[in-house]
Amino acid sequence: MDLQSALVAIVVPACALYAVWLLAPTALKRAAARGLLRWPLPGPIANVLRRTANGAAGCGCDGCDAPAKAPGTPATEAPITLHRRR
Repeated sequence: MDLQSALVAIVVPACALYAVWLLAPTALKRAAARGLLRWPLPGPIANVLRRTANGAAGCGCDGCDAPAKAPGTPATEAPITLHRRR
């Protein structure tokens, strides 16, 4: 086996696992993370899995995980301004 084939044999499955992880539902990610935390993993990988296993509902962005603002509450952020193209 030459170097190029060995590199492809490593990179393609790694990319496939990464894509499956990104597209998986949150419940499935949590269950997989809890299962993988039983293994002796390196620190950075274990930290990511621990955050996933203990994470709150949602995708982890600031959108759906942020608490809803009460109606009539003034916005603390600057308003969005749209400018025309010239």
